[in-house]
Amino acid sequence: MLKISSSSILAVAITFFISGCTQSSQIIKVEKDNVEQYKIFEQSLFEDTTDVAKRATSRASKFCSDLNGEMEIISEHTNKPPYIIDNYPGTEIIFICKGSDKERIVERKAENENSEKLSLRKDKYENLTAIKRLLDDGTL
Repeated sequence: MLKISSSSILAVAITFFISGCTQSSQIIKVEKDNVEQYKIFEQSLFEDTTDVAKRATSRASKFCSDLNGEMEIISEHTNKPPYIIDNYPGTEIIFICKGSDKERIVERKAENENSEKLSLRKDKYENLTAIKRLLDDGTL
């Protein structure tokens, strides 16, 4: 029969308690003013606000470097004391990835759309010029 000591039960309970006191969110994409922004949230009961902010900033920076870009913080919100139930030291960072592959793709797409619009305008102008010539020649 398996014997479980009270000290091992206590160790498991403490481990579950401590692991439940640290929260890291997924990095969430937020679209604002046609700009692709990202949001990250970190919170911990047993760390200082500065350490939590450093961890969030580090995760955001790694996320942008994975996209071949550089992180630029748009806004940062830090939980203020008193640290009571559900208000532990935490930081929410909203950031963009400057020069990332995604940003370059969006820029290229906008350039292509602009060149297509310019091409359509040019075609319309050439058509109007041809119609005007036919009108002046008396064909129309």
